[in-house]
Amino acid sequence: MTPLQGRTAIPAPDSRQSYELVKELEQRLGRSANPDYDLGLTLTVTENRLAVTSDNVTTRFDVVGDLDYSLTDLVSGDVMGSGTVTSYTGYSATGSTVATEAAQSDAHDRLMVILTDMLISRLTADLARGA
Repeated sequence: MTPLQGRTAIPAPDSRQSYELVKELEQRLGRSANPDYDLGLTLTVTENRLAVTSDNVTTRFDVVGDLDYSLTDLVSGDVMGSGTVTSYTGYSATGSTVATEAAQSDAHDRLMVILTDMLISRLTADLARGA
């Protein structure tokens, strides 16, 4: 259990990727009716071609996520922590269109889990330093 459990206002999602991120955060932190902290998030996700055949067909993609965050104490207005967590995952584009789209969606979902894990660790450390 984290010290942020049930005490953090998480922003509403504005995209499919941010929906997955918020879902992961709410599973770990819960929803708060009376939060002590406000979590600000900015998510950027890009896809890069990794493996390209001589016919210029991409067979593997890299999905990179950058999550800027700030955690603010709602009583004092102090920023308890801020920064960026970054990670990546990938997927193969060698199967059918349906298989490639499923792999792409899964890669994006995996990335949101990874970024959430990193963010929770960073927020916990930020709070420990500020306490």
